Amino acid sequence: MRLRASYSRLADATTKVSTNRAFDRPSQNVSAASRAALLQDQRDQLTTFGRAIDDSKSRLSYADDMLGQAMELYHRITELGTQAGNPLANASVKTSIRQEVVDVRKALEGIANSTYLGEPVFAGFSGNKAVSYDSGTSTWNFTGDATESINRRVAQSETVRVNVTAQEAFTNGSDDIFTMLDQLATSLDNDDSAATVTAMNKLAGFRSSLSAAQAQVGAATQIVEKADLRNSSLSIRLDEEITNVRDVDLGDAITDQQRLSIAYDAAISVTAKTLNKSLLDWLR
Repeated sequence: MRLRASYSRLADATTKVSTNRAFDRPSQNVSAASRAALLQDQRDQLTTFGRAIDDSKSRLSYADDMLGQAMELYHRITELGTQAGNPLANASVKTSIRQEVVDVRKALEGIANSTYLGEPVFAGFSGNKAVSYDSGTSTWNFTGDATESINRRVAQSETVRVNVTAQEAFTNGSDDIFTMLDQLATSLDNDDSAATVTAMNKLAGFRSSLSAAQAQVGAATQIVEKADLRNSSLSIRLDEEITNVRDVDLGDAITDQQRLSIAYDAAISVTAKTLNKSLLDWLR
């Protein structure tokens, strides 16, 4: 019986050394096992937040790139408007400017309908294009509005909006930049200076819309990055706590194993001597 108990203790010590675990079954240390499970749940939750953070960073970074390109095109529009308003600009120059205005509008349409992982970036909850032209009514239509917030949970009590809609970025009141560019192109085609000035005045208001969209993306990016730093720090602390609760001090475990091994060898020796005794030895 003592030999069996000695072997059991040695086997447990050997398991601890080989696995580097203080226990391999919850029943061996219910309190430590419960705490380790709680800590691991928190660690797994941070892993989930980490995936949300990575997705948020990618989405926001892509949206920021697209809006940055849109702002560059907007600056080009103002340059073209200035050139068109030059009294020295002849019909040939205005025709060239008109073509570039159309090209810029097409480029902005492409940006507005850009996709991330196959999903529209600026269309809110919809899987359709964010911006489309209805040739029947000669109007530009938008999918998704400011109320359609795509949110990601990046911390225990923190969610962040990771999208901006085309309606937010490319409209100003009842006007939209695509319609205004079409009107600008038409005024240039008709050599209508008054209409050109009107279109350019309306186009000037879209800078604030684009800037607001960029600011929104920038603010969300800061929130995500701060959450990432906090979660990373907490992950390190949780890993340390899990190690302290679940793992053994390898040096102590090896020493304990060696001590139990010596005790087990001694128990075997005593048992062997006992079994070798004859009946005469017992009767003495």
